Amino acid sequence: MNLKTKVGISLLIVFIVISLTEPVINHYRLNGKSPLEIGEYPGFQPPSFSLPLGTDPYGRDLFALLLMGTRYTLTIGFTAGIVEMLIALTIGFFAGYKGGLIDHSLRSITDALLVIPTWPLVIFLTLYLKQIDILSLSLVIGLFSWPGVTRLLRSQMLSVKERSYVELAKLSGEADLEIIFKEIVPNILPYVGVGFAEAILAAMMIETGFRMLIGVGPVHLVTLGYLVKLAIAQGFLTTRLYAIIPPILFLVLIFISLNLINVGLDEAYNPRLKKITGI
Repeated sequence: MNLKTKVGISLLIVFIVISLTEPVINHYRLNGKSPLEIGEYPGFQPPSFSLPLGTDPYGRDLFALLLMGTRYTLTIGFTAGIVEMLIALTIGFFAGYKGGLIDHSLRSITDALLVIPTWPLVIFLTLYLKQIDILSLSLVIGLFSWPGVTRLLRSQMLSVKERSYVELAKLSGEADLEIIFKEIVPNILPYVGVGFAEAILAAMMIETGFRMLIGVGPVHLVTLGYLVKLAIAQGFLTTRLYAIIPPILFLVLIFISLNLINVGLDEAYNPRLKKITGI
């Protein structure tokens, strides 16, 4: 594991710990009350010892909302990423391993979906659904974000399935699923890791983008994108930087951590980047 991967994973772990401990921290700080409760404090309070980031226009503790937003943003990213990876693994592995007409058909479907913009579809479905929660939003994002990762995994499957140990497994009479999971998957796990990091990053960017730039999404679902959008809507860009800098900083650091993991794994296991020829 190289330095970039280690730094990326360490940074991501910090935010995962923040997300996991958010309910306990906010329960203790707010005496069991919800961070979303309106009017708990006076609005537009500046930072203080008890309110490290002050309050928003509705009298809510911005530090508590920042912790909650981190948890919801990561939850959406990981949940949508898992959905995306399950679809990508199934289609990418199956198409790459089988080849022929099956590969051509699945590749055509994947390429067709790649040219369809994801954002309008997610926005349309988000507006169409009567009730949006974390799970439904994550599913919508994941169900329309898998083609890119699928192409990555398919290309790796096409490369690995030609190796001699795979041919030997076929001659030994092993079933297709045995060959895929026993012989092939262990050898492309780093690329699965790259794909998963890309899936999480893409899901978070989609959610952040349409919450922050377009303002689509339920008010009760506080994410980092929502906090940035709220700060911009209230004109905090010049008057209350303490309200807008923390969620932007958290988003940037999370994106950096995922990119470092992605680049680190790619540099460690991509033969071209390691200047290895003939593989």
